[in-house]
Amino acid sequence: MKKLCTFALVTFFITSGLSGQEYHLTKFYDYFLNSKYDSARVFLEEKLRQKPDDPRLHFYLGKTYLTSKKYSPAIREFKKSFQNKKSDGKIYNYLGQIYEEQGMMPEAIKMYKTSIKMDSSNPLMQFHKFSCILSFSPLLFENS
Repeated sequence: MKKLCTFALVTFFITSGLSGQEYHLTKFYDYFLNSKYDSARVFLEEKLRQKPDDPRLHFYLGKTYLTSKKYSPAIREFKKSFQNKKSDGKIYNYLGQIYEEQGMMPEAIKMYKTSIKMDSSNPLMQFHKFSCILSFSPLLFENS
């Protein structure tokens, strides 16, 4: 099954006409999709030694740390990835998830609002924002 998944990823990247950089990330995708987060992290760190300013590598490393619930390094890597304007909305959404999971609801709501401003058509970003607001709302009436 794992070989089939890897084959499907490689086939997708080849037929999509993606650049060599995306093609070389298939190993990362394979690790990530098979929940081998430590291997994914090591792979991305090696790539970052070769290309330390690549915002996509920082984005994927941030996502790997987030999935592993390593929030401080996830925040650091997401902030380094802000150069890639296409994914800024996603970055704010992931930062919102981190703050929400740490119980920092005002910060999470701020990140979700920013992500929606950048990509208002993304239903996942809308969902996270409203989920966070609902979990935060009892605190508004706590001392009433």
